[in-house]
Amino acid sequence: MADKAFDALSYGIYIAASAFEGKDAGCVINTFQQATSAFPQKFLVTLNKYNFTREIAEKSGLLTVSVLSKDTPKALINEFGFKSSRVADKFASFQTGRDANGVLYLKDSTLSVVSMKIIGQLDLGSHTTYACEVTSTQILDEGEPLTVAAYRDVMRAPIPAQAPIFRTLTTSYRCTVCGYVYKSETLPPDYRCPICGAPAEKFVQI
Repeated sequence: MADKAFDALSYGIYIAASAFEGKDAGCVINTFQQATSAFPQKFLVTLNKYNFTREIAEKSGLLTVSVLSKDTPKALINEFGFKSSRVADKFASFQTGRDANGVLYLKDSTLSVVSMKIIGQLDLGSHTTYACEVTSTQILDEGEPLTVAAYRDVMRAPIPAQAPIFRTLTTSYRCTVCGYVYKSETLPPDYRCPICGAPAEKFVQI
């Protein structure tokens, strides 16, 4: 199968977040599509099953999606795309708000925010797609939204390994303790996770 065929498709880049019993979680996603326009509007959101954000969303049934602007700094994507909310407070370095459901959303580099409740789901093996009903929206700024093409071409950066987008990625290794992803063809035997300090034997190839 020619994976390059998927490069012609357009994807946005977003931050999905959820909250449950005082714990906040967020991650990079690029599968966020409007499914219906009839009120209340319905959207589809796909999350990697390993992501802590998915675990929290399963418990709370709530999500926010922050639509990022084209000038989003690489540091923000790295924070939400290559760390785990299990061990890191990803929101600590950024301006945030909470919606009426109590879920965090980003204010930095965000054009708009969509708040939703989960009303259904589809198991896709490595990922779960959630059918969501919109509960509120906010417009924070004007500008052009961030896309996968802009992120790859302008920032010259790899797509976060946990993102559900169909891309041919280099070999990666994931820390089983905190979820950090090390992108390389090989993992040095003396390597330690820069987030939690776990040794190489705690990494698995993905």
